[in-house]
Amino acid sequence: MALLPSIKPNTKLKISIFIKALLMTKLKFYTTSHCHLCEIAEAQLHKLAKDYDIQWIALEIVNNESLLEKYGTIIPVIQRIDNNTEIKWPFTYDALVALIHY
Repeated sequence: MALLPSIKPNTKLKISIFIKALLMTKLKFYTTSHCHLCEIAEAQLHKLAKDYDIQWIALEIVNNESLLEKYGTIIPVIQRIDNNTEIKWPFTYDALVALIHY
């Protein structure tokens, strides 16, 4: 007799997707339009996403006065959502890898 009831294949897939989402590193990317450095940073994020399970949300700082005050002179900035650790420009791909493993 099994200790756990049998799980339907579709349910296993849903559980797998749920676990992957829990383990994924989620980031905030503070940016603004027409920012060359932000474009470089976003390209690094896309490269990172090919190698690691990450997800990010781009936040336009111009649309929020407090974000503009905090990040206006230091963007691009990438922040882990789970622990609020930030990395400010300039940063390398290796520094991004270190951020997601922090």
